[in-house]
Amino acid sequence: MPGLAASWTISEDGKVYTFNLRKDVKFHDGTPFNAEAVKFNIDRMLDPKTKSQKAAFLLGPYESSEVVDEFTFRLRLKQPYASLLDGMSMSYVAMASPTAIKSRGDQYELYQVGTGPFRFKEYIPKDHVTLVPNPDYKWGPSFFKHTGAPYLQEVIWKFLPEPATRAPALQAGDVDVAMNLAPTDGNTVMNDSACGWPWSN
Repeated sequence: MPGLAASWTISEDGKVYTFNLRKDVKFHDGTPFNAEAVKFNIDRMLDPKTKSQKAAFLLGPYESSEVVDEFTFRLRLKQPYASLLDGMSMSYVAMASPTAIKSRGDQYELYQVGTGPFRFKEYIPKDHVTLVPNPDYKWGPSFFKHTGAPYLQEVIWKFLPEPATRAPALQAGDVDVAMNLAPTDGNTVMNDSACGWPWSN
């Protein structure tokens, strides 16, 4: 969320965060990103029906929030919470299109709509997610040299639930990147030139 703000201020007592949102952002479905969208998302994350425990945890001692104007959002805490901005930058607190959520209902997870450089093409639960570039993306962080649409034409996330299968998939070239490898596979992967490590033999 902080990446979608042009700036923000924090009150002297550390309890009030005022976000001045970017005015050039749209969700993948064309829905405008604004303070109303942020309010909708925060309320949804904290709604007991959503059961979003991780997001609720990352928002810390949340008290309330308000739409100040179209591009100004204010969040109040019950007490200072130094980790708020870090928490709001994580995917668990990512902003989703209110239009998509309302129209998809319980099926939203299969058709997720955000604001990022990649958008959903296909999601097959327990198998893979295919992402493609968002051609309208132009609001990447200013500290990046390239702030527009991605150069990659497609990204496929494969779900490999068994840790023992991840290193072999990496070594065979079936995947380019593997996360949460089994510790016992560390030396094998680091010494395999097929994995692309610069210090491999």
